[in-house]
Amino acid sequence: MNIIEALEKKRDDFYKIRDISIQQEELLSNEELDEFLSLWEKRELIRKEIDSDQKKYRSALERADKKEREMAVSLNREISEVIESIMAVDKRVEELVREKREVFLCDIKGLKKGRTAVKSYGNKKGLAYSRFIKTIG
Repeated sequence: MNIIEALEKKRDDFYKIRDISIQQEELLSNEELDEFLSLWEKRELIRKEIDSDQKKYRSALERADKKEREMAVSLNREISEVIESIMAVDKRVEELVREKREVFLCDIKGLKKGRTAVKSYGNKKGLAYSRFIKTIG
């Protein structure tokens, strides 16, 4: 595999990750967490594949001639742009997760306050006996 083929594969893999991250953002917005997590697993597999191919990139770059190196620079620029777009989407996803977390925490606090209020209306003194019932004896 020459450097151009290797970098094109790497670029395509990063495009796949970007597409997945955009889908994840939509799923999180719609609160479809199961699908979000399944895409996360798919994304991690692609990332691991990129990591495992890293040695191939280095060895292919060492064997590349001047023309291939120039093309590699252009491809690396494109890869960098894709990575930046992934990071932008991930930042939005992270902010969305924070917002949803805050909503959940507020809901939980509201439930706790409601539970405390309900308990305060309960009878804590024990059994009450009526004064107006006549007893014989």
